[in-house]
Amino acid sequence: ILIEKPISTDIDSAIKIREMAKIARKPVLIGYQLVFHELIQKLIQKIPDLGDIQSCNLVFIESLSAMNPFRNMDNHHLAKPDGGGVFLGLSHDLDLVSCLFEATGYEEATFWNILKSPSGAILACDLKASLVSLKGDLPIRAQFSISEENKTRTITIIGSQARLELDLVSQ
Repeated sequence: ILIEKPISTDIDSAIKIREMAKIARKPVLIGYQLVFHELIQKLIQKIPDLGDIQSCNLVFIESLSAMNPFRNMDNHHLAKPDGGGVFLGLSHDLDLVSCLFEATGYEEATFWNILKSPSGAILACDLKASLVSLKGDLPIRAQFSISEENKTRTITIIGSQARLELDLVSQ
């Protein structure tokens, strides 16, 4: 059973889903694709109003402990060098940009300002890449950070006619 986040809007429905899964002897899997979020669907409708897209900038800053406050993150896979670190934690944002612009891949990806934990996990980095899209190449700049700074998650799309800024934390 595949369910998009949130599992339910109330506890009774969540319990019913759990009970149905037990009866059917099927696991409940939770997806989290930003592209299906109502706010993102509105964003997709606004993109043509921006004109020719010139660039897209992403900023993602979040404390590792705040990502999952219900567990000790010291031993979590994101905190380990072979567990993906910042890259795995930010895959939703890169996936969203890929969906928004019908991407077929990335070229010329360059990472800099890489900050590693004592164990070697990547805690922060900057990424510059060119998104290869059916609509032409698009320069992407992203700042990814797992840190104790204030939580930030923004997307800025700059077009020839307008600029659109989306704050995924407060909106």
